[in-house]
Amino acid sequence: MDRALFLRLLASMLGGTIVTLAALSAVYRFTDVANPPSIVRAASALQLVEGEGQKTAEALEVTKSSPGRPVVVQAAVRPFQAERFLRFRWSVQGLSPQQELRLIWATSASGARPIVRRVTEREAGAAAVDLSAEARWAGEITAIGLVVLGPLHQPLVFSRFLLEPKPPTLSDIRSEIAADWTSKEGWTGHSINFEYSGRPNRGIPPVSQVALWLAISAALYLAMARPWRAPQGLAPYLVMILIGWGILDLHGMSALWGRLQETTVLYAGKDASERAAAGPDARFYPFLQAVRERISPSAARLFILSAEPDAYLAAKSRFHLFPVNSYATVAIDRSTGVGPGDYLLILGAPNHAEYDRQRERLILGDLRLAADLELMAPGLGSLFHIKAEG
Repeated sequence: MDRALFLRLLASMLGGTIVTLAALSAVYRFTDVANPPSIVRAASALQLVEGEGQKTAEALEVTKSSPGRPVVVQAAVRPFQAERFLRFRWSVQGLSPQQELRLIWATSASGARPIVRRVTEREAGAAAVDLSAEARWAGEITAIGLVVLGPLHQPLVFSRFLLEPKPPTLSDIRSEIAADWTSKEGWTGHSINFEYSGRPNRGIPPVSQVALWLAISAALYLAMARPWRAPQGLAPYLVMILIGWGILDLHGMSALWGRLQETTVLYAGKDASERAAAGPDARFYPFLQAVRERISPSAARLFILSAEPDAYLAAKSRFHLFPVNSYATVAIDRSTGVGPGDYLLILGAPNHAEYDRQRERLILGDLRLAADLELMAPGLGSLFHIKAEG
C-alpha cells in the first residue's frame, strides 16, 4: 500500500468517525432515543388511595375525604429514572386557596415509605413542579401522586398527571453514545455480532454504529480515490471492514469477560435462595418471600394478575412461590372463579385495578370483591385476601 493510498484511507476513516459522531449526536438530540416521550397518565391510570369518589372515562372525581385524612391520588406508572423527567404537571379542578398540595413519590430505595415534598403557592397556581433542584428526586421512581390537605368544599376533578422529559444536553448526548459501548447488558442469548447486542430498548446498537461508520468512510474514500481515473481495487474497503469487525469483536470479548467476573462475584459459594436474592431478582425476590409468608401453600389458591403480554413476571412469581397452588392470568372476572379464601397477587399497577380501603373492596373493572390488603410494595405489586361478602 503506497503512502498516498494510506493517507487517503486514514483521512476517510477519520472523516467517517467525525461524520458518524455528528449523525449520532443529531439522532440523540432530535429523536426519542435519548429524549423519551412525556409520561402522560390519564384518568384511567389514576388511583384514589385516600378519599371517596368515582371514576369516569374523562376524570377521577373525588367527592368526599375521610375524617381527619387528606385526599391522596396516585398514578399507575412503570418504574423510570428520575433524572430523565424533571417537571411534573397536573390537571385538577376544584382546588381552593385553603387547600395545600403535597407531591409524593416512592423510589426503589425508599420502598413503601413515600417521599413528601411541599408544593408552593406559585407552583400550585402553575400546576407544575420543577424537580431539577430536588435532591431526593433521584434513582428509580416506582410511584408518584398528589396529596390534598384541607377541607373539601367541592368535588376535586383529576384529569391527568404529566411528567415531562429533560431535553438532552451535549454532555448527556456524549454520555448516551459512550453508554452504548460501556453499558452492561448481562447474560443474554444474543450474539455479539447481532444488532441487539447493545442496551436493551435504549440507545443505538454498536453494530449499527459501526455499519454507519463503514458506509460513510467508504463513501469518503470513494470520493477521494477517484476510481474513474485510477482504480484502487477492494483492499482499502476490506481494511475498513476488518477494523470495524475487530472493534466489535474486542467490545464483545470485553463484555463477556465482565459478565464472567460479575457472575463469580454474585453467585460463587451461595445456595439457591441466596443466588435468587443476589441476582436480577434482588428487588423482586424479597417481595415474593413476603407473599409466601402470608399464604398457606396447602390450602390457598393464588391468582396472579399481570398485564404483561409475555407474562414473564407472572411465570417468575409462580417459580419462586412453588409449591403454592398458583394460576397466572391477564384478567380477573366472574368466570375466573376467584372466591372467599383465595389470594390475588396483582403485579405492577394495572390501570383497571383499584382498592377502596374504606369499604375493603377490590375493584377490577365491573367486578367488586370483598378483600383485605395483605401486602403492598410500590412498583412491585399488591397481595389481597378475598373474603366473604357481609
